[in-house]
Amino acid sequence: MRQSEYPHNSPEQVRQYVAAALELVIELDVPPELREVAFAKAVDLFSNKQVFWEQVPALANLRPH
Repeated sequence: MRQSEYPHNSPEQVRQYVAAALELVIELDVPPELREVAFAKAVDLFSNKQVFWEQVPALANLRPH
C-alpha cells in the first residue's frame, strides 16, 4: 500500500494568507485582547476553500453519431 501526502497550500500561499490577516486586523483596529483570536480566525477564513466535483463527459460521448 502506498501513502502520498499533498500539502493544502504552498509556502507562498501561506505567506499571502498571513499577510492579509495581519493587514485586516490592523485595518480593523481590533482591541488588544482580541487580536490573537481575530488574527487566527482571519487566517482561517482567508485560507478556506471550497472543492467542487463535477463529472466530465467522456470524449466519445461528445461526438455526433
